[in-house]
Amino acid sequence: MTNRTYGVIIDVSDWDIQQIPSMDLPSGLLMVSPEGFEIVDIKNPYMANHIGKVNKDIVLAQWKNIFEILVQWKSLGVIKNLEVIKGKVGLEDMVFCANPFFAYLDVMNQPMILLSNMRHKRRQLEIKEYRSYFSSHSVKVFNIPKNIKIEGNGDLIAHPHRRLIWMGYGYRTDIAAADTLTQKLQTYIIPLHLVNEHFYHLDTCFCVIDEDHVAICRTAFDEESYLRIKQVFSFVFEISEKEAKEKFSLNSLVMSNQYREKYAIVPKGSTEMIAILTSLNVHISIVDTDEFIKSGGSVYCMKGFMY
Repeated sequence: MTNRTYGVIIDVSDWDIQQIPSMDLPSGLLMVSPEGFEIVDIKNPYMANHIGKVNKDIVLAQWKNIFEILVQWKSLGVIKNLEVIKGKVGLEDMVFCANPFFAYLDVMNQPMILLSNMRHKRRQLEIKEYRSYFSSHSVKVFNIPKNIKIEGNGDLIAHPHRRLIWMGYGYRTDIAAADTLTQKLQTYIIPLHLVNEHFYHLDTCFCVIDEDHVAICRTAFDEESYLRIKQVFSFVFEISEKEAKEKFSLNSLVMSNQYREKYAIVPKGSTEMIAILTSLNVHISIVDTDEFIKSGGSVYCMKGFMY
């Protein structure tokens, strides 16, 4: 891999991650305020019994709690920037801002933004808002062909400190995106096939803690994908399907400061996940995201990484 020929990595059995070029982690976060959040249709199994059943006051309180923790993270040096876009009525899922874009660095270490090709038509309406936002901040913005579905940080999760992306596919993102993205982003990609409809995005079943540790739900992946994860990470923690589905524990957000001290925001009731993070000396904040879980999202879904 020393010749920097980027591509999709299928066989990792005799593969050394140390050969992958290093890359900085994102230093900022973007959130979207929840004014427009509601459940109007069924895009995933969690929404089925919750159309029109969102408590707006609780939604705002839960969102503000996460925002206030992130403000504390900024003061602690975990993140450098925290920005908020005001949500819009009619864009009910825009609060889940992990999905419509993906932030990365080009080979000259300049920030760039991949805009998603969302699977559902109502979510496609969000893209122009993000295009406008990032263009106004003079960030390079690009797309891949519209016939190839891709759903941002929901299915693209960067491996810490390496020019490597884990890509979930099967429900929202097409496997065809992998070859295109390796060239557009100049990166390596390891594809992971999602096979359980409750884990329709990678960020619902795959929580990277650091470059050596990851927590997953085993039943979310086919056998080949599971083995790829086991062969790359030194430590793979397996969360029960029950906790992953009911508490959204793998949708936790874990980040580190410059001293590699780790901080996490974890949905309440995530007993297994909290035990794992505690064993790794992670600073943990526990939050209630029950109103958002009704729509199939939690902490990680409600932020977008930025450089």
